[in-house]
Amino acid sequence: MAENINIFNEMYNYIEQTSSEFVDKIVRDETFLKGIGKLWEGYLDYRSVIDKMIHESLKSLNVANKKDQEQVLFKLSQLESKVKQISRALDKLEK
Repeated sequence: MAENINIFNEMYNYIEQTSSEFVDKIVRDETFLKGIGKLWEGYLDYRSVIDKMIHESLKSLNVANKKDQEQVLFKLSQLESKVKQISRALDKLEK
């Protein structure tokens, strides 16, 4: 049983060492980092274009976008608060 535990410990140590060396090499590799940076920039550009397309599509269909929906929900919550405040004031007057 102890031999099996030693074997697993050795395997774990080997895997940990080799994977940490691999990650260190990748993280320090300038070519890899530049490639990741270009991929990220491309993704952000793509996302920006898609967001603009969706915004224009919703606008042309007269459908509220997320910002418009948030503004409406904010105004509704303000109205709800005012209605509750007036209701409480009316209840006090009735008593």
